[in-house]
Amino acid sequence: MTEILLPFTPIAYNAPYIANKLSTLVGNINKPFFVWAHFMDVHSPYNPPKKNVIQFRNQDFSISEREFLTSKVYSHSHKFKISQKMIDDLKILYDGEIHFLDEHLAKILNLIYKKLNIDCLVIILADHGESFYEHGLFGHQGSVYEEVLKIPLIIGEIGKENSLNDVQDTVQLIDIAPTILEYFDLDIPPNFEGKSLLATTRGESIEREDLVISECYQKNSLMKRNQQEGYILLSIRKNNEWKYIYNEEREEEFIFNLKNDPNEKTNLYGKNKFLLQEFREIREKHILKRNESTNEKSKIMNAILKLDLK
Repeated sequence: MTEILLPFTPIAYNAPYIANKLSTLVGNINKPFFVWAHFMDVHSPYNPPKKNVIQFRNQDFSISEREFLTSKVYSHSHKFKISQKMIDDLKILYDGEIHFLDEHLAKILNLIYKKLNIDCLVIILADHGESFYEHGLFGHQGSVYEEVLKIPLIIGEIGKENSLNDVQDTVQLIDIAPTILEYFDLDIPPNFEGKSLLATTRGESIEREDLVISECYQKNSLMKRNQQEGYILLSIRKNNEWKYIYNEEREEEFIFNLKNDPNEKTNLYGKNKFLLQEFREIREKHILKRNESTNEKSKIMNAILKLDLK
């Protein structure tokens, strides 16, 4: 039933379904393989089982409480005066979702360790974080603050006697693909912008640019697909210390010192003109390069479309 209904239903539990599929795959396969599993349980609307909620509070939320928090407060926060209790309760539901998923990840990992106890690379990560009103928003729409950009990343190379390394460097999601390719001794395409992180699992350093750029299109804090529909929202991380944010829609700029201000509360815009100018030059260079790439892709897609029409 899950296989039939899941594509047509709202986001709901899928950890048990994926865990079962993975367990069957890992249990039966006898050749090198790559598998990607995307869990959607830790996602709004937060609706974890009772047993996972009571890990974080004395009793479960009632149905009406869950409905109020997830369908009203979370989805329509502009209609409410948001209290700390509302935020804390939503965080408990979120933590319950994580706890629920962790249980199923543990089952999968236990099976992997039994079946594939050598030459196996396991990567656990998220595609985004979640805002809990730190900057007036819930969720992960139209934001480039750290609560959305900072995600868990765990890389384990099973069968290797490597020490546990807590790497403090800022890395990127685009580093994952080259990491996997290097592990399988496959060539990394020269147009890949990411860097393999395999060396970091062995306690080695990697050479990389000290800039990390994150961007999206948004309008009224909602994600949009392109610049015709929305405005550029962009952040630039430099040296693991400085962060710049540019909001095209509101014509706003922010500079934060993440070492002194990890919660991004104190805007230092205007305090360092040289740093601001440096960030602006990086921003314009990036946007120009991005636009050139986008235009080239559009030309290719239009040419393909014309060929198909003929």
